[in-house]
Amino acid sequence: MSETHSLSCSWTFWYCPKPKGHDKLQLSLSYEQHLVPLAFVKTAEEFISAYTFLRRITEIPFGCNLLFFKECNKPMWESWPDGGCWILKAKRADGHVDEYWESLLLACLDDTFSEKVVGVMASARSSEVIFQVWVNEGIENRDSVCALLKQLLHLDEAHPIYYKWHRLSLFDLSTMKNFIVCN
Repeated sequence: MSETHSLSCSWTFWYCPKPKGHDKLQLSLSYEQHLVPLAFVKTAEEFISAYTFLRRITEIPFGCNLLFFKECNKPMWESWPDGGCWILKAKRADGHVDEYWESLLLACLDDTFSEKVVGVMASARSSEVIFQVWVNEGIENRDSVCALLKQLLHLDEAHPIYYKWHRLSLFDLSTMKNFIVCN
């Protein structure tokens, strides 16, 4: 019998296609209905098995999201209203988006991020991918997290990283409006 390597906590891969329509209230109400759990992993071996069969970020349809969250927590603003997310954009043309995603996943698994990190998300867009690192409560020392993300992803100092509180996202129904620049 082969040995397994337990993770410090279990994680779930989620997929969310972009809901149809333009009504923001309808989109908000249907988001939870569109979340699809893909794989639940509690060992390194289960992670490798799941990751091997998932599409790479560059292969998922535009407008769709791939998510990786602790335990069976649904990746929704309402789950962590006192939290927020770190946001960075990467141009598809740069050729690094799949590497960035993998680095974020591995940072979650090996606890590079603090215990406050509850998940990561990649949103495929036509010319870029938007990455998010979700936290369960506000981060006091934003500069150190920005520095960690830039180091982890080998970004230059000028690459902008943003932060948005989930309460504000709940209010304006967007992650990509009213954020603060953290570099």
